[in-house]
Formats: sequence, C-alpha cells, structure tokens
Amino acid sequence: MAVCAICGEKLGIFDRELCTDGFICKKCRSFFSDFKVDYKTASIKSMKEQRAFFKERQERAKGFEDLQDPGTMVAYVNREQRLMTVSGIPGWFTFDELADYTVEVDTKTVTETKGGLTRAVVGGIVAGSAGAIIGGNTAKTVSHTVESDPKMSFTVDYPAPIGRMTSPVFTYSRKVLELCEEIFADRAVSKDEKGTSSAADELLKFKKLLDMGAITEDEYKAQKARLLNL
Repeated sequence: MAVCAICGEKLGIFDRELCTDGFICKKCRSFFSDFKVDYKTASIKSMKEQRAFFKERQERAKGFEDLQDPGTMVAYVNREQRLMTVSGIPGWFTFDELADYTVEVDTKTVTETKGGLTRAVVGGIVAGSAGAIIGGNTAKTVSHTVESDPKMSFTVDYPAPIGRMTSPVFTYSRKVLELCEEIFADRAVSKDEKGTSSAADELLKFKKLLDMGAITEDEYKAQKARLLNL
C-alpha cells in the first residue's frame, strides 16, 4: 500500500495526490496549499523541510495567549518564544518576520441634541409654559466623530522558499493592535541602540588614529562632532 511521502500516512486509491517524486495525502496537500506551495512541482525533500519547520514552531508556541475578543479575528501570541499567529497567515511567525501591518477604521460624524428636555422642564417649573419654551430653545446641537469596524491586515516575510505572505483584512481586537505597536516600538529602540553602538565604534577608530598621529586633533574633533551630532 502506498504511503504519503511527507507524513508517512497510509494512502487509499482516492485520497492521494501525485507530486514530482511520490504521493502525498489530502492533509499534507491542504497544508501546503495554505502556504501557496505547488506540491505538484515542489520536491519531496523541500516539502519535508518546510513541514518540519512549521511543526517545530507549532511545538514552541504551546502555552500561547489568546488575543481574540468576541467578533474579532483569531490571533494568538507566545511572548516568551516571540511567536504569533493571526487569521489569514498560516503557521506561527516570529516578531521579526512581521514585516508590516495596516489599520483601517471607519469613521462617521454623529450629531446629538443635548440639554433641551432638562432645560425645558426646569424653565416650566420656574416660569410656566413660557419658561418651558425658553428652556427648550437653549438646547445645543453637538457633533463628534466616532470610529467603528476596525480592521487590520498583516505582511509576513517567511524564510525562503515560503517568502512573503499578506493576509486579507479582518476585524481586530485592541490586544492585537497593541502587540503590533509594541513589536515595532521595540524594533525602533533596537535600531537606535545599534546606531549608537556604531557611532561609538567609529569614534574609537578615530581616537586610535589620533593617538597614532595619523590625524590631527582638529580632525578628530570634527569627526567626533559629526558622529555625535554635536
């Protein structure tokens, strides 16, 4: 009896698909279709490596935190492993592989009349029916903008040969947006720290050149001012 070249499951006549160098089961076919892998042309070796890659991440992500609110997209995170998964992106991806995210929010202007009833009643109590009319006329019309139907989409850069994947747009919970903002804020801080470290290394090089007599004191000071933005 034939077996799946990827997972080793036994195959029946009607539940197998032919690929380049063997047969695969429907479950494996579905798995690779989610990742937009053409199982008919991809090698068994390549598909086995990809499956092992995502299975390992699935194991690492155990003990995840649910980010979903009622009516919002499916989303989970394992902060310790720096892994997350969201609707529309198959598998678990690392924080570093999150290349971008977009936010869409519908806005509308709501107009309300405030204070009319209360003031009319008070006016009637104080000055009779005329007072009620006067009180009613003092009501104010107030307009303000409200946001509704918040949606997000995500772009993830998986390692080759998977490559870049972009999700459809889904309704998100506030927890998902806060996590994405946190990831990109940490990334910006890390970038600044690398820049500071690089400037310090360059300054040290110029100091050594100064000590060697290869550059003058004025040249060293000029480079120091440039590197430290003085």
